[in-house]
Amino acid sequence: MYATLKYEENKIGLSPTKTNHNRRTLHQATVFTQPTPLDEEIALHPKKYLLSKTDPFGNIEYCNSYFCEVTGYRESEVIRKPHSIVRHPDMPAAIFELLWDHLAKRKPIPMFFKNLAKDGRYYWTFCEISVKVNRAIDEVEGFFGYQQAAPKHALPTVEALYQKLHAIEKERESEASYKYLRAYLEEREQTWEAYINEIVNTSFVKRLQRLFTNKNRNETLLTS
Repeated sequence: MYATLKYEENKIGLSPTKTNHNRRTLHQATVFTQPTPLDEEIALHPKKYLLSKTDPFGNIEYCNSYFCEVTGYRESEVIRKPHSIVRHPDMPAAIFELLWDHLAKRKPIPMFFKNLAKDGRYYWTFCEISVKVNRAIDEVEGFFGYQQAAPKHALPTVEALYQKLHAIEKERESEASYKYLRAYLEEREQTWEAYINEIVNTSFVKRLQRLFTNKNRNETLLTS
């Protein structure tokens, strides 16, 4: 087991009038223990969801029974703990920078996560994170995460990107990897949402179908 000192960074402005400085105010550090990662994957049920709700700072307020079953934590062990208690060390910081930037704008965001269970095993999820806003006072109350088994056909693409970002962070810093991520998307002229939608919905078979469709269309144009 290894101990982790987690100094969470609050990047959420509870009001749209808050400044960027206030959005990046650091709040209380939390110490918790994580296991040594194992190279062993947990197979998730394809029709079950890991549900969790956090406060505006990312501390867990609720999790469902399947979340506990998969992670190996009792509910009492994770309530009021940072959601990063299940963060796997292979996850690049740039992905979380992107996550908080979206949530600061009160925008839901789809994400792939490689998470760490209590026993050291890992599991991949595809997650939709939404923002809970108290409209009466215009403040963020927290976030909901709906995680399910990650589609296998998309993981090679996701892992390649994450590994590249992680390598940049090892050599330099998270800011450099975030710049790389933004450039990666700009090169493709895509938002993060469009990129995720493409890799989730476009399997190898669908790409082949698209290639054949384009090939046949081109042949038709040439012979007409």
